[in-house]
Amino acid sequence: GGGTSGEAAYEPMIGADENCLRHPVYSDINKVLTPDQRFYQEEPFAESLYPSPVVGYRRVVVEDFLPLDNAPPTAQLTGHTVSEFYTAKDFPVRAERTPINEQHYKPAGFNLLSLLGFKTVDNMHVSQGMSVEVNDMHGKPRRTAVYPQGSADAISSEEYHYAKQSDGVHLSNSARVIETDGTVHTAEIGRHYEFLADLREYGSDATSSGMAMNTDVIMLLFPAPVMVPFPKFSSERTRFKSANFVKKIQRFGLLTDIVKTENGRTTTTENVAYDAITGNVLVTKVQNDFNDPIYSMTFPAYWYYDGMGPGYRNVGVSLSATSFVGGVAVVAANADKKFVVGDEVSCTPSGGIPTKAWVDAVTSTTIRLINSAGEPIADGSYQVRVMRSGRRNMQAVPMAALTSLTDPLTNLSANAYSGILNVQVTEFNDVWRTACECMTTGQLQPTTNGFILGTRGNWRLHKERAWLAERTRSTENRNSNIRRDGIFTVFDPFYKVVNGDWTADETGWVTTREVVDYSIRGQELENLDALGIASSATFGRRGTLPKSIAKNAMYREQGFDDFEDPVPFDCGDLHFRFKPSGGTQITEQFAHTGRRSLRVPSDTPAMLEVVLTQPPCPYRGCTMALSAQQGVSPSQTQVSGGVAPYLFEPITLSGSLSYSSAGAGTILVAAGDGSYQVTVTDATGCQATTIVNVKQ
Repeated sequence: GGGTSGEAAYEPMIGADENCLRHPVYSDINKVLTPDQRFYQEEPFAESLYPSPVVGYRRVVVEDFLPLDNAPPTAQLTGHTVSEFYTAKDFPVRAERTPINEQHYKPAGFNLLSLLGFKTVDNMHVSQGMSVEVNDMHGKPRRTAVYPQGSADAISSEEYHYAKQSDGVHLSNSARVIETDGTVHTAEIGRHYEFLADLREYGSDATSSGMAMNTDVIMLLFPAPVMVPFPKFSSERTRFKSANFVKKIQRFGLLTDIVKTENGRTTTTENVAYDAITGNVLVTKVQNDFNDPIYSMTFPAYWYYDGMGPGYRNVGVSLSATSFVGGVAVVAANADKKFVVGDEVSCTPSGGIPTKAWVDAVTSTTIRLINSAGEPIADGSYQVRVMRSGRRNMQAVPMAALTSLTDPLTNLSANAYSGILNVQVTEFNDVWRTACECMTTGQLQPTTNGFILGTRGNWRLHKERAWLAERTRSTENRNSNIRRDGIFTVFDPFYKVVNGDWTADETGWVTTREVVDYSIRGQELENLDALGIASSATFGRRGTLPKSIAKNAMYREQGFDDFEDPVPFDCGDLHFRFKPSGGTQITEQFAHTGRRSLRVPSDTPAMLEVVLTQPPCPYRGCTMALSAQQGVSPSQTQVSGGVAPYLFEPITLSGSLSYSSAGAGTILVAAGDGSYQVTVTDATGCQATTIVNVKQ
């Protein structure tokens, strides 16, 4: 029952006539034979830490106000929706303070020196602590229910429950968390502290001295004055010290479970574990139709890919004056803990102007910096400070997700999982060719710095993997046991934690999709499916809209030119564009569906030659090359240049071929009859690709 209602998180400070928390706190000083002194202060103390006077609705009812006589028949079945919210009434502000701790030092009143006025000491020390606890629950959803017309029984509803302390009033922030090294423990998350301290001291020292003369007259034969000196000296020392500490506690509600009810069926989704760094939910549990728990776990990508992690870890890291030669500097140990590839740093020479540079390579003791042109920074001594981390703050992106009938946290550190129903794995990469056009010369190629061109430092999806294995099959009462069937009979995870570090093991995992290249704006230009069949797309209008999409064709094997793009013709690779020559020209005088067309004189034909078998554009800065034997079996593809070890990834394009390695991992041997494409990646991420024809 009830209708829409609103509640305020707090009252406005100005006026505060209706603030029930505002009342006086008296402090009296009782005097003897004189009027007493009476003082007071108004509570609440530390009021500036209290929440703003925001009004939130506790219960909102939404229904159709049309008269039923004039409403369509379907309106009579709509009913109404009730939305309930948590407010400050459920989770109020909590303020506490300790008793005043008073230390008063003053010598006893019968001190002889004090009676004579020689020395007086009066010291007072007081301290007190206060705490104000606020939360973010004001306005969070509590329950949503849909009711049919004229009925008090809900059709469907959702209830949101948050972790509470034992008193049922205050939030609890104790939760099960997973560290980046795979360890699981209970910790406090979603709680923020701020400390404020007010320290004051007042003192006075007063010293006075003098001489008093007392004169008496003695009557002898004649009056004789007698002068007696009386020295005067007094010292007074007063000290007052106060210390007040205020602690503000901000609690964020932890959603423990969501209860959904629909047509009499209730489903509870429980949050089991959180990420220790971000607080994101990683493990959830839900009950299936058999009332059995189903666990779902998400593995954040930054656990394995450091470049996708939080940037706060090294933002602001600095080096004092350090000598660079050829762009390389030898720094203290653990340089790889302070710097990562892709860091944008400020380099300040002695007495000079700061310049921007990028961390190109890092070892345990050295770093290499390049400038905006892609060249090593000039030799000299620089102060270096990280302005933007090479870690890209992508903590919410998952690298794997699994669903199981058992708690995956039981043996997480041992990489032992059981009852696996489904699993998804994604690989990422931050080294790309990124739009071959204009990557060598031309006005769009002012630099070889991959972090400016977008060929480095952008973490994107590279491969999607699938685990192929037999699933359990059994019968129950001569029927399929759907309650227990469908579990992988054997499972070996792709990402494993070994001694606190995550590794990748692709044994038994099949690539279902691979992205070969992206455009400079992040669109996929080419990808391969599980059979190695390519799909590609080209983009126009300055790379914002697709121009052509092709199946079973690589990016270099298809293209489309509508003469509309304003990309200059001095690019290093125009991919698929008619370049005006002779009497041909692009004109706006005539057009069909766009604004431009290609004018072709009758005596000067327009020609476009595209070599489809050429390898794709190489990565910038790579010196690796491939040499292959064509038309023979067995055929050898040998790599030269680059940095060992090398990873060979052959894809059969036609025929039947077998592959083996030779030459200490620098030669790929293919035997059979057909053609294949091989991509070679060296230790630095450089790649080279070629297509080889094998003939028996």
